Amino acid sequence: MESISLTPQQRKDLIFRMKRETKPSRRLRMHMVVLTSDGRSPTEIARVLFCSRTTVYAVVSRFIRDKRAAFFDRERLQNILSMVENAGSFFQDETKLETNPKVGFCWMRKGKQRPLRTAGTNRKVWISGALNFHTGRFHWVEGEGRNDELFIKLLHKLRGIYRCHKQLRLATDNDSSHTSKRVEKYVEDSGGRIRLHPLPSWSPESNPVELVWCSLHEAVSRNQECSGLDDLVGFAEGYIEERQPFRLKLGKVYEQLVRSPP
Repeated sequence: MESISLTPQQRKDLIFRMKRETKPSRRLRMHMVVLTSDGRSPTEIARVLFCSRTTVYAVVSRFIRDKRAAFFDRERLQNILSMVENAGSFFQDETKLETNPKVGFCWMRKGKQRPLRTAGTNRKVWISGALNFHTGRFHWVEGEGRNDELFIKLLHKLRGIYRCHKQLRLATDNDSSHTSKRVEKYVEDSGGRIRLHPLPSWSPESNPVELVWCSLHEAVSRNQECSGLDDLVGFAEGYIEERQPFRLKLGKVYEQLVRSPP
């Protein structure tokens, strides 16, 4: 069996995730990877975890090939993949803009250091966005916090824009703002028009909206010198609007669904 090498920090992070993982099948796979990285043999691992050596071999091989995607349940990803084949399919996520700039690389003369002003009192705003997978159109709303009120505000906006669609399907992460009782009631009151599809935990690569946020922070947040929050939000909105529609592809984690799971 091939060996797995994890840095101390990678091992610590994996154990942290494993202890908080609620699904037994994912927790089992993580445990196998940790024990393999510790030098345990397939026979030892199978005996300790009460599974077959074949399963150990398959999980380790898949982890070496797919990394974190090895822990995900393919059934859920298959559901997301089938979702994007329907009309009114969106990927959703949130990000935060702050008046204090994100520090990053920038051009400076040799021996000189560019000063970076801060706003003093840091003000922030949350943006909840939804990417239409078919058209590439990106829609967003703003709010003071990442909460169910912000998420419902986005859902309400999508229902207004896409009135001709009988059903709107959104792939979301597992944040509590997407699963609160208020959200459940809003979805129920929509009469089946809104369907939410939770993405696997710990899988930012399965959501193409992450690439939108990455480019936004790279162009807008990094080393920004906006005079206030309103200017920063206007800068961000202008950046997004100029790049409409977005042309993004699903991550490699979806391409790997053609392979058989262990």
